[in-house]
Amino acid sequence: MPAAAYQSAPLYVPNTYAHGTHFVDPNLEMILKASLVGGDNDVFFGNLVRSTVRVVHGGSDTNVPVYHSRTAVQVVKSWDLDADIGLLEVPGRDHWWDEVFTDPERAEVLSSLVKKHGSETATPKDFTLTVMWPHESGSMGGWRVRAVETPGRLARVRVNNGTMISTANVQTISYTPPRGSPVPDSFMIDSQGLEVETPLVTYVFEKGDDGIWKLPSKIGAPSLTGPISRILLSDGPVTFVVPQDAACFSVAKRLSWALYTYLGLDSRIEADAEALAEEQQPNAELRSRGSVIVLSQGRVLNRYGRDVLRRQPSEFGFGTEGSGAGEFVLAGRWKFEERGTGLMFMHSSDHLFMHGTDVEGLERAMRAFPVRTGTPCPEWLVIGRDAETKSFGGILGAGYV
Repeated sequence: MPAAAYQSAPLYVPNTYAHGTHFVDPNLEMILKASLVGGDNDVFFGNLVRSTVRVVHGGSDTNVPVYHSRTAVQVVKSWDLDADIGLLEVPGRDHWWDEVFTDPERAEVLSSLVKKHGSETATPKDFTLTVMWPHESGSMGGWRVRAVETPGRLARVRVNNGTMISTANVQTISYTPPRGSPVPDSFMIDSQGLEVETPLVTYVFEKGDDGIWKLPSKIGAPSLTGPISRILLSDGPVTFVVPQDAACFSVAKRLSWALYTYLGLDSRIEADAEALAEEQQPNAELRSRGSVIVLSQGRVLNRYGRDVLRRQPSEFGFGTEGSGAGEFVLAGRWKFEERGTGLMFMHSSDHLFMHGTDVEGLERAMRAFPVRTGTPCPEWLVIGRDAETKSFGGILGAGYV
């Protein structure tokens, strides 16, 4: 039972007149927009067709107009006319009120929804699962997207008549038969028949480079490609690892304050020497501390960060200690060494690197960090000095790994 919800962040707070739109390259703009699709609820409304949904909205809402909820119901019905969704529009009410869920009418609806939760839900013969970032999405009708072909684009799994499967931008999918469903002995995926010899709890299918689907011998976790904001999905406090540098320490303190103030996230700051020593201890598991943000700037090297990149090489390479320490290279081809250039990139599932060619560049990277809703930040981002006057028109490069 969502209450006073918006369709999408851009429709709630549009960036149509944002200063950067006058300068940004159209292709780059689409990459930036893709990083915000997680807030575009309307794109994923089709995933609700198997759920019982009652939307609550004040009829006089002056914050999020009621048409957001009206349209939400219409969009879900566009996916499936039989979808069990309805709107409880409360006349005269504004954006929020104390009795939004405790009013007798809504309380009765909530009670019925709770009683219905966990009961058998009939799987429609035709439905579509839409996914942007696999690690953020669950399953629908037993089907789950585990990896996409092209990060930054929507992936869809269409189930027709309960047996015919078609996919778009899907690299790996899995199927776990819902409780009470018959155990399949064959599948038809993208017009390709697949025979299953042994019944399994979960079936995983992977598309090869030749476009042929197969059952892999090993099952991996859902891919972790996604925007930089996923660093905030931490199992523990966010750890800032900083070198012996006042500028890096200052950035870490301000980001730590922002995470707690705006998102209620705990964090801590640790010296690179200490983090490196802990990592080198027998049976050490740095991941137990949650996400890690590694800071560096100019000629100030982060010893822990260098060790991480030595063990797991990245598309980004840094200069060696000395005059070229501040520069960095992307994919061995594109060198960034201009003053005031900032860099952020995700590394593995739980490390974010923030670097500047100098202090100014590190400050610029910090200001691009996605603390507030609507801040576009793909999986890697290079931002230059033009950002001071052209906003995201000053981004030199961005993308997904």
